[in-house]
Amino acid sequence: MHELRVRQRFPDHDRIPVVYVSAPPNGSPRKLATRFAHFLGLPLKSRHNEMDIADTVCQILTDARCDLVCVDEIHNINMATSTGKDMSDHLKSSLSTSSPRSSMWASTSNGRACSVG
Repeated sequence: MHELRVRQRFPDHDRIPVVYVSAPPNGSPRKLATRFAHFLGLPLKSRHNEMDIADTVCQILTDARCDLVCVDEIHNINMATSTGKDMSDHLKSSLSTSSPRSSMWASTSNGRACSVG
């Protein structure tokens, strides 16, 4: 709904109002950053690390005036593992707090939805 309103309000602007990705199962910060890059159609090279990818993604989202980033399947981030903790830190520091947009994280694995803005 938000995306439709933005596109109606700014029909001639090249914007990406909403980005949606799902957290990869058994993922890593690089895999998560890669999901964002794929959403945006960015070419990736094997030498790019998660920070290179995240920095590029954040710059594009800022330039495209993205308002909302949605990350689904957040239950795939296992906080009992060091990789899960790294992925959580990456999501919070690189993709959420480094830019002027809202974030929503969601999961329904336990029958309840949760979100963080």
